[in-house]
Amino acid sequence: VALVLSSAGEPADMGRLGFRTGILFDGEIPSDLAVFVTGSGSVDTTLVMEPGSGSRRELPAQPFKVTFSSDTIYTITDIETDTVVTTRLFDASLPITFQGVSLSFSDAPKAGDIFEVNSNEDGVGSNSNLLRLIELGKGPIIEGLTFSEAYRDLVAGVGSRNQLAKLNLDAMTLIRDQANESREATVGVNLDEEAADLIRFQQAYQAAAQVIQSSQRMFDTLVQMS
Repeated sequence: VALVLSSAGEPADMGRLGFRTGILFDGEIPSDLAVFVTGSGSVDTTLVMEPGSGSRRELPAQPFKVTFSSDTIYTITDIETDTVVTTRLFDASLPITFQGVSLSFSDAPKAGDIFEVNSNEDGVGSNSNLLRLIELGKGPIIEGLTFSEAYRDLVAGVGSRNQLAKLNLDAMTLIRDQANESREATVGVNLDEEAADLIRFQQAYQAAAQVIQSSQRMFDTLVQMS
């Protein structure tokens, strides 16, 4: 059933029948409200709106881009769906407002300029910094390697250098021992043999001392007997 107001009709006539001729949006209007009036008649319009309140935490997370097709016309496109949401005229004295985000430019944009906007880029609790840190572990950072690959190579390098140092130490110790043996063989002196000879000489001296003491006692005895 379609009801049409004639030229003599008024919205109040529809109201008597229980019909509303107004337009009601429950919630945020996704874009500028455009009202198109055709024909030669006149119309009175009234807009009543209640501005919302909130913080950056409540800003929508879906990114969008602003594309200038000319110096005075731009479109707003939803990046996730690649859908053109609205086309507007650019006024350099006014900011571009969309989804609670206002964009202002120090210099007027030119045709072909594209601006990608994440409305929650600086929002509280957006985890954007944490996500960037996670991404660091996936891409090449150090000489074309990721952090994990660079750490793996570092550990492997330290282990191989440590093993090489141990091998060098063993080799140098062997060379030192061989050098000592060669020196001792050349000069004819062996410290172990010299120590053994010294002990034998000491024992022989002690034995000779005992013989001298025994002879002295025997001589004393003979003198006393005579």
